[in-house]
Amino acid sequence: MEKSLLEQIEICARIFSKIAIPIVLLILGICLNNTYSQKETRLKYIEIATGILNDKPTPETLPLREWAIKTLNQYAEKKLSSEARAVLKSSPLNRPHTNDDKNQVDDKKDIEKIK
Repeated sequence: MEKSLLEQIEICARIFSKIAIPIVLLILGICLNNTYSQKETRLKYIEIATGILNDKPTPETLPLREWAIKTLNQYAEKKLSSEARAVLKSSPLNRPHTNDDKNQVDDKKDIEKIK
């Protein structure tokens, strides 16, 4: 019994789809994994760089500070100005002040009032 051309094309299409779908999913998974790994690596470099810049600068650590500044600038969406880079070379990175510390104090006072 001979199969028509349309049936043969349908069989080939089924075989192709059963092979192609896992391959496409594998390729997408690899691409997503690479993107995630790159972002994770960038984050680790930024953490190392900010850790270096948090310490007080010394003549011995100047090359390391320059590396940290270049690294931050490389991965930053908004680049550091030349003035900011100069300040970071000569002084430690100050942690930004947040309202969390104040809120924690207020929360403790509220708890004490309830007691």
